[in-house]
Amino acid sequence: MHSLALETDIKWLRTLGKKIWQNLTDPVSGKEWSRSTRQLTSAELRRIKRVIVRHGLPCEMYCDGFGPGMSIYTHPAYPGLEPEGLLNIMHDHLPHLPDNRGGKAWRRAWDILSPLTHSPRNHELLSLYGFKAPQEYGDYIY
Repeated sequence: MHSLALETDIKWLRTLGKKIWQNLTDPVSGKEWSRSTRQLTSAELRRIKRVIVRHGLPCEMYCDGFGPGMSIYTHPAYPGLEPEGLLNIMHDHLPHLPDNRGGKAWRRAWDILSPLTHSPRNHELLSLYGFKAPQEYGDYIY
């Protein structure tokens, strides 16, 4: 059962994704890829956090080789279905990150995202939906 608030928040996350990502196609190879178009505002980041917590949305940390990021998913509509991706946030999207000398930006991104991705409830959700368990900070650095 979906509430109106959940549907509204899911629509907002999807719309935000279209604003912070640009889909591109390589003219030679035809390969599709995406790039970040802008940072989130502090208000957008606060709302993302509220939406995840309010609706208990599963989220997964990843590392793209440049820094940590987070994927946010819906709950499956029916048992046995996989969660649907709603929004990916890279460290580049996070507002007010410091210069990365000494790994400061990495640590700040971890500090922002890990309370969501590494919470006990999210760990349960990731396990329930067949995702890998969250890893420790050092495992995302490569």
